[in-house]
Amino acid sequence: MINVLEGLEYLKAPSNKGDAGIDIISASNPVVSGELWDDAWYKSISFIEYDTKIKLDHVKPFSKYALIFPRSSLSKYNLSLANSVGVIDSGYSNSIKVRFNYLFQPEDLRGMKNDAGEIVSVGCVNPHRIYKKGDRIAQMIFLDHQDLQRLSFYKLIKNKPSLDRGQGGFGSTGK
Repeated sequence: MINVLEGLEYLKAPSNKGDAGIDIISASNPVVSGELWDDAWYKSISFIEYDTKIKLDHVKPFSKYALIFPRSSLSKYNLSLANSVGVIDSGYSNSIKVRFNYLFQPEDLRGMKNDAGEIVSVGCVNPHRIYKKGDRIAQMIFLDHQDLQRLSFYKLIKNKPSLDRGQGGFGSTGK
């Protein structure tokens, strides 16, 4: 069982029976973190962050944890979830925040002269291509927790026999 300490109004219950995730609604306007060139132009953007004001209280023993995934609507925006999947550990009880990378498009970019007269590329955030306060920005899925402190880990096996499968890594077995 998971209790919501704060921010219940920023969780949208699943619309249909069998839905896997609970939608998360942004409680804040986006906060852009980056190197600002002037009022609206950035030399770089580290991330765009949204606070959800959601705080969870997991009932002990910690039996659930949550994963934060992007919603399918993300494809309509110039955003990608900064860490691909967010993990909310079972003991975490502070406000959940969701961070996105901003994907500059050609129309977002300009060349401007710096103090040395050199042309530098700067970009602005298109406000129509990011989430706003009140938008459903991600989905949270709860899963059963494994007590990792009780799991047995195997020891490294020395002189392990080689397998028929190669050691080439990504893409090594063909297209």
